[in-house]
Amino acid sequence: MLNGALAAHIAGDFDQSEACVAFIESQRHEGWACTHYDDGGYSGATLELPTLKRLFADIAAGRLDCVVIINSIGSRSHSPTLPK
Repeated sequence: MLNGALAAHIAGDFDQSEACVAFIESQRHEGWACTHYDDGGYSGATLELPTLKRLFADIAAGRLDCVVIINSIGSRSHSPTLPK
């Protein structure tokens, strides 16, 4: 079971992500679209992440004009409150 602080942190990340998606979707009439890139489950100790490579390829190919990042890597991987 997650402790209260960690659960609130994860809920905050979810809320931030949902707010970003909602804003992007509100701009659909301007041609905006939302594509998710998530390497959840992979260690952040390396840049050898399949979805990160796909993101870089999409940027290089000109398929993206903007990238919105929700950052929670360090807080989850270094938190002493995480269950083992």
